[in-house]
Amino acid sequence: MPVLELKPGANQVSILVVNERNIPLQDVHAAVQGHLPGWLKIADTIPVDVPPKGEARLGLNLQVGEVAPGRSFELPLVLKDRSDRIWEVRALVQVVAPSTYQLSQNFPNPFNPTTTIAFNIPSAGRKASGPSAERTMVRCRLLIYNLLGQRVRTLMDELRAGRPRPGSFTWMCSETTLAPRKGAGGSRVAMAFFPNRERLWKARS
Repeated sequence: MPVLELKPGANQVSILVVNERNIPLQDVHAAVQGHLPGWLKIADTIPVDVPPKGEARLGLNLQVGEVAPGRSFELPLVLKDRSDRIWEVRALVQVVAPSTYQLSQNFPNPFNPTTTIAFNIPSAGRKASGPSAERTMVRCRLLIYNLLGQRVRTLMDELRAGRPRPGSFTWMCSETTLAPRKGAGGSRVAMAFFPNRERLWKARS
C-alpha cells in the first residue's frame, strides 16, 4: 500500500499506474470510494494516458485541514479509464508536521464574500534545557495592514519561551471584519512576523 505523507494545507501527490496490457489506457482518473474524514478533501485529479506495457503517474491534489500531526487514514480510491474499466486502489494518508514557517496566499482573493488565511509554524523539535532556555523568548505575530501602513487587525500575537506552538492555522475573515479605515482603499496586506523571517501577501476586496 503506498504511503502519502501530507502536510496541512494543499498537497500535490501522485500514484504510479502500471499498465500490463498490450493496449493503452486512456484518460485514467481517480475518484473516492466511500467517505473521507472532515479534515481531508480531494480538490481534483489530473488524468493520465498510460501506454501499453508502460506506466504513468496520476496526479492528485489533496487538501488537509486543521488536524494534529500523526493522524492517518486509509484512502479508498477507484481508478477509471475512458472505457469504464475500474481498478480499486488504497493508499495510506499520514499527516506530518510542517517543516518550515509559511504564510499562504489567502483564498479566495478577492473576498467572495469571505477569505481564508492559512499559515504554518513548524514543530519545536528538541527542547532546550537549562536556565538559558527559560530566558529565551520568541514572538510570532500575524497582522493585517492596509496600504497606508495602518494596522487593521491582529490575528495572532504570541510571546513565550522557546518557540510558538507548532501546527497549521487558518482564519476565515469577512470583508467587514478586515475593512480598511476610511480613505485607505480596498486592499490589505497580511504580514507574518516569524522568528528571523517575514512573509506577506496582498488581499483585495
